[in-house]
Amino acid sequence: MPRAALKTIITPLLFLITISLAGCSVGQQAETTGTTIGYGTVSEITQTVTVEESGSISPRQVATVSWATQGTIGNILVQVGQAVKADDILMTLDQASLPESVRLSQLKLAQMTSPAAIAEAEQAVLDAQSSLTTAQYARTNLDYKDQGTIDNAYYEYVLAKEKYEKAKTDYDNWADEDASDHYETDLAPYYTAMYNAKTEMDSKEYVYELYNSNSSAQTIAEYDSAVTLAENKLVEAQNYLAAITGKSVPADATGDKLLTYYQTKLSVDAVNLRAPFDGIVGAIYDEPGILVSNNHASLVLVDRSEFTTTITVDESSVIMLAEGMKAAISVDVLPEKAFTGTVRMIEPVGKVSNGVVYYDVEVVLDQADAQIPLNATTQVSIQVGEPVTSLVVPATAVQSDTTGEYVQTVDNGVTARVDVVSGTILSDDTVIVTGNLTPGQQVVLILSTSTNTSSNGMGGLFGPGITTGGGGGPSNSGGQVPSDGGAPAPNGN
Repeated sequence: MPRAALKTIITPLLFLITISLAGCSVGQQAETTGTTIGYGTVSEITQTVTVEESGSISPRQVATVSWATQGTIGNILVQVGQAVKADDILMTLDQASLPESVRLSQLKLAQMTSPAAIAEAEQAVLDAQSSLTTAQYARTNLDYKDQGTIDNAYYEYVLAKEKYEKAKTDYDNWADEDASDHYETDLAPYYTAMYNAKTEMDSKEYVYELYNSNSSAQTIAEYDSAVTLAENKLVEAQNYLAAITGKSVPADATGDKLLTYYQTKLSVDAVNLRAPFDGIVGAIYDEPGILVSNNHASLVLVDRSEFTTTITVDESSVIMLAEGMKAAISVDVLPEKAFTGTVRMIEPVGKVSNGVVYYDVEVVLDQADAQIPLNATTQVSIQVGEPVTSLVVPATAVQSDTTGEYVQTVDNGVTARVDVVSGTILSDDTVIVTGNLTPGQQVVLILSTSTNTSSNGMGGLFGPGITTGGGGGPSNSGGQVPSDGGAPAPNGN
């Protein structure tokens, strides 16, 4: 090349170098970026969709036990925390303080259960049994036909008729005589004989016709009704006798006398405060000597045989629930214990609050633990779906660039990019991901990044120089794990 031409080319080049050096004078600042990395593992978790809310403990039932009459408390037979059975006497009134109506009821009850009254009730049972036997016999005869019986009844009727006709003839013969020939006392025996014969004949004729005839539907119905009525009267008499003698009486027993007895007994028993159900005495409000009146509450009884907890869920959650679903329950004040339960009732009509509809859901506990305090706060978790298995990685393993999210896997010292889609971040700083990963795979974690600023007079021409990562080794864009133990730099960064 001619020298003149070479000079022409070199001169602009020197000019450019001069400009570059001038632009990179001593003291110019340069930035370098460092990344601290680590390693994590792909793991697998199983999740179940649940509805979780808080509630409070309620017993099966609670009753405030009140008096049905007035008077002064005489004896308190229980104490707080004591277990009682239904109908147990809890308190009694002082007999001297009872009103006149109760005293009269006591006298009436004593009369109704006296030996004389019991004997009368026993006779009533016998009479009712006899009436039933007669009604049943009469009803049976309606359907029974025996030719021998019919023939016998007929001949008895014939004989009775013949007897009547003879008696009538004798009477007529005396009656036709001149009245001056005899006295009225002479005619009287013949009239009486004729009357008695006529009565006997009519009776025999009725029996014969009864045996020989077919009963009408109305007659059968009348006899059936008579049997039913007699049966009911016998049962009422038997139940009343059982009641006044202290024996068992069916719960559905009826009858005027039995009702009167029960009313009298109830009035007399008003002097006792009884337990309405099996339970535990929760509170006693009074003491002996306290004057009480009708409906005055003296005691609280709690049925702890079953516990329920009611939670409130919104409309988006209630549609996932159904009666019979199982629930896991914890009681805040008993953290060491775990309970289970079942959804028993879902309120059909919700309540609107701040534009959202909420529904009460009642869950009955499978365990009636005596340690559970009433109204204690509960945490209820109801499983509403089948368990789902997902992959999780540490949250710092997920990176992103212009093409989307990814993680760096490490397999035999070689890193590889795997595209993923991240989901829920869990409480242990792991995240659910979907992608071509396998449980147990090792992944790169981006623990931290930092930017350093330095001054270098020549930095503008030759660049910032080599940047070392947080792992202690130089950056390696080839994806190989450094032989000295340093961490590989993530591809794509």
